[in-house]
Formats: sequence, structure tokens, C-alpha cells
Amino acid sequence: MSLKISCNGTLAKRPTETVVGHQPVSKRTKPEPIFYNNTPDTCSAHQRQQRRRQQQTLFEKLINRPAPYFSVPAVAQSGLIYTANLAHFANRYLAIIFYPGDFNPTAATRIAHFSDSCAQFSAQTCTLVFCSTDSEYAHINWRQKIKRDCDGIGPIDAIMLSDRTRGMTRDYGVLCEETGQAAWALAVVDSKQVLRFVAADEDTNCCSADEVLRLVRALKQSDIDGRGSQV
Repeated sequence: MSLKISCNGTLAKRPTETVVGHQPVSKRTKPEPIFYNNTPDTCSAHQRQQRRRQQQTLFEKLINRPAPYFSVPAVAQSGLIYTANLAHFANRYLAIIFYPGDFNPTAATRIAHFSDSCAQFSAQTCTLVFCSTDSEYAHINWRQKIKRDCDGIGPIDAIMLSDRTRGMTRDYGVLCEETGQAAWALAVVDSKQVLRFVAADEDTNCCSADEVLRLVRALKQSDIDGRGSQV
């Protein structure tokens, strides 16, 4: 075992190393970082647990209340840029898929999966939109990349919202303040513009088109049956 001089001038033991092949490997291995929204999460387990509790408390305050208003740049299915606000989706259900950012292979795969189901959402009188903190121009550039090139997404049959100010994602409780990105999350607003459901991906399977469709159908049926918020 070798020795080295510590910062205070005393002798300190150097960690024992074992040799595998020709590469020395320290026995004191550093744990792999946990990734949150595609960015290394350096928070402790206690801090992450506390963040989840705060997020869940906020979700509970938002449910069955008027949906937080938003007015943000958007990219239409045709690729045109316009300003979208909550009032544009009145008298329809609205399913908002929040995601961390563009040019990401996971996001490309999930969004393409949802886009293929847009006709089924329309059949339920529900509009499907995607939202991240990227600019509207980043959305357009991403849509212009073919799926097999640079993690592109290609043309999709859904609206993409741009929350550059982080106001919308923060109001819906899905902004990760450490990264400035949205979490993978789902929010469902009913035809009366009441927020009926919101959850982060780690709490529910909100990134499955089939599951989101099932949820929308259940909420609509509860309205018909007069059960209100029960699902």
C-alpha cells in the first residue's frame, strides 16, 4: 500500500488498486449518477424524494380546478408557427404530453408513437399536443430531420408547443428547476377546461398512447355517468 501527503500535511493512505489486464482499477468505485430528464441528477436520494413530494402536493392542488392558462408559440401540423392558448381547445379534451427536449432518441420514439395514434384521439374529441422548453424553431428543425437522421422526428400529425419562458411547465408542476427542462409528464384538460389529470412519468405510464387513450375514455365516461372526477 502506497502513501501520499494529504492537504493538511499528514500521511494518508492511497486507495488499494487491483490490476485487470494492464489497467489499474480502484476498489472504491463511484456510483453511477441518476439521470433525470436526460441530465445527470446530482441531488441526494433525500432531495429527490423531497422533490417528488413537493410535486405530488402541487398536483393534488391542481386537479379538478380550472386548468392553468397558457399562451405560447406553437408549431401546427402543417409546420406553420402561431400562438396557441388554452381557449383554442375549448369544448374538446386536451392531452398535453410534456417532454424534456428535442433531438433526443427517446423523445423521437415516444412522440412518433403518439403521432401514429392522433386519429384515435380525434375520434374521442381530444386534441393531442406536445410541449417542451425548446423554441418553436427548434421544433421545426427537429421535424425537418428524418427519423433515421440525427435523432430526427420527421413530420408528425400533432401540435408542438414551445414554453421558452418555462411559465407553462412551471404552472402545471412539471418543470425541473435544476435543468430548466420539463419532466416526462401528462396533463388532461376536459371540455370545460378543468384539469382532470396530471402526473409525471415516474408515477404513471403517461408515455403510452394506449394508456392515455384509456384514461381519456374513462374521464369522458365518468362525465356521462355523472361521476365527475372519478376514473
